[in-house]
Amino acid sequence: MRDYSSALDVLEPLEELKVDVASEKVYLKALDIINDINFSSEEKSLLLLKIYKEKSILNNMIFDYLFKVNPKLAWENLDYSKTELLLDILWRVDKKDLDLDIITKNR
Repeated sequence: MRDYSSALDVLEPLEELKVDVASEKVYLKALDIINDINFSSEEKSLLLLKIYKEKSILNNMIFDYLFKVNPKLAWENLDYSKTELLLDILWRVDKKDLDLDIITKNR
């Protein structure tokens, strides 16, 4: 039902029971950001990048969003060692948004 803040609240009792829910919390927070109508696309992009840089998870979800709304920012922050994991996303990038300089330099 896309009520991510309530879903996050449900994780609190699990945390108190010492259940590791860190990845679930990050996932729900990212979904909350993407679906929040109060944030602009730019704000969402920056918040998702912050998650990506701090946690190094949700690469596909975050870069799928970034390449759709802000390809320049996505290229600037792409970790080239993880490009194989993102091939399906890179394959769908609009031709006008491809950075051929980066692509040709990366094996």
